[in-house]
Amino acid sequence: MSTASGFDTNEENSHSKPNLLSRMLVATGGSDHSLSALRFALHLARNTSKQVDAIVVEDLLFSPGTVYTHGETLTKLVQQAERLANRIGNEIENNVRHIAKDYGVSVEVLRKTGRVIDVLLNACSDYSLILLGKRGCRPDVKEMLGTNAELVVRRTDKPILLAPNKFHAPAKIIVAYGGMEMGTHTLEMGFTIGNSLDLPVEILIAAPDEHSQSKIKQRSEQCLNYDSSKTRFDYDTDDPATAILKRATPDTLMIMGAYGHSRIHRMVLGSTTEQVIHKYEGPLLLSRK
Repeated sequence: MSTASGFDTNEENSHSKPNLLSRMLVATGGSDHSLSALRFALHLARNTSKQVDAIVVEDLLFSPGTVYTHGETLTKLVQQAERLANRIGNEIENNVRHIAKDYGVSVEVLRKTGRVIDVLLNACSDYSLILLGKRGCRPDVKEMLGTNAELVVRRTDKPILLAPNKFHAPAKIIVAYGGMEMGTHTLEMGFTIGNSLDLPVEILIAAPDEHSQSKIKQRSEQCLNYDSSKTRFDYDTDDPATAILKRATPDTLMIMGAYGHSRIHRMVLGSTTEQVIHKYEGPLLLSRK
């Protein structure tokens, strides 16, 4: 049976494929980007009663130079760091709960201690969608793409949503579809979110000529039976990265596959993916399947 969301939702498939929004994990440490990711998850969950967990990581690792700073012993430094991390964690947790209350969504806050990337990667396997701030979890992270966010994108096969520094409710959903087998998953994600938010889905096909564009469109039609009233196609003869980036707006959710030509190693990202994740200024949802 097909729904208006555009893909097969018969009982057999519903058991074999968990819904993208069934269990969401947000990494938050108080930065604008991580709170934007939180708001994105809450926006997706507010009308669906889906589960949202927010993970707060207390990273207590020390560099060798801090062991005897000002004559303090390592034990005392650790105790001070633990108290500071706990106080910061309490502030973050209270802020998360306050924001969630505004959305009318119940959030479970998970407090973890350890190296941020290790904690996030260990947690990913239990969730259907991971939401991260594009420039890291901490307020003092200034890189274009935070180290932890980039490592999670490269090392997990879970869908990842990278949020910009300010949340805007999506007004448009675009799926960049290249016709490859793995692109089917990006279409499914687009229609799932489009159905949840009651938004149409635009399928972007970037190919050098009309013949190539037509072949890719035919592949998409073979993959999914979509509602034509809620779906439109957009074509571009530029390379995929250029086509995607020139459609970037703060309220446009772009969905694309994050993979290269090689399937040997899951850490491989294609050049198109790397260009987009570093330059796209709106919310970006990446599929690693």
